Formats: sequence, structure tokens, C-alpha cells
Amino acid sequence: MKTIRIPVSDLLSKAIQMTNDSMVEVELTLIDEVTDQGITTPQFLNFVGFKDDGAVFDYESIDSAAFSTLNHGKIVVFKRPPDYEEKVI
Repeated sequence: MKTIRIPVSDLLSKAIQMTNDSMVEVELTLIDEVTDQGITTPQFLNFVGFKDDGAVFDYESIDSAAFSTLNHGKIVVFKRPPDYEEKVI
């Protein structure tokens, strides 16, 4: 199973924008991280909205929250420590 972690504020912003534009459905596409010539492009989630009349609109993407840009354009992943335990409250 593929997953992505994105900021809730970014997700809410996309949902509000699509709602205001009268979208009735959304297609989500998860794009994997890619490294090309030493430069890593983070994993991202792309949004395509659909209206009742069949019109389709690209709402662009949200990058993974698990990445951070560093100096010199390099990107690294923040990994959980080996002893990390996820707790459901």
C-alpha cells in the first residue's frame, strides 16, 4: 500500500478551492519520489477536479510533508527513529 503524508492545511485549502469551483468529484494520483542526476523530487499528491457537466480541472499538487529542502537544492527524508511506535488515541 502506498501512502503519503501531507499538511492538513494544504489539503483543506485544495478542498475549499474545489468546493468553491463547484467540483463534484476529485481524482487523486500519488506520484513516487524520483532522483535524477543527484536531485530528488519528493513524492507528491496530484488533484484533478470534475464538474457535473464533465469539465475537468487540474488543481496541481501537494508535496510530501516528509521532505525538507536543504542548502544547494538537495532534499532529504526525515525518517522515524527505529524505536518509534505509532499510537492511536
